[in-house]
Amino acid sequence: MCSEFGTRDQEPKLLVIDAFRAHNTLEMMDAFKALKTTISLIFGGSTGFIQALDVALNQPMKNFIIKEANGHYYQDLVMVR
Repeated sequence: MCSEFGTRDQEPKLLVIDAFRAHNTLEMMDAFKALKTTISLIFGGSTGFIQALDVALNQPMKNFIIKEANGHYYQDLVMVR
């Protein structure tokens, strides 16, 4: 659970996950707490309410990450040549 990234990164994080029983165990919560990650559980039947947030927030964020990753990738290609 604690990757090299997770042990060095001390910034607080928020992770939104479904309320699947395996996600919601004391062991999992303790592991995320050690990574300074706050867990927010999405309970069954609430997907319809959250879907709008997925489209409004996650899609633009994913597009931004893709744009930045591509820019970084192409910058490295230019530096190699």
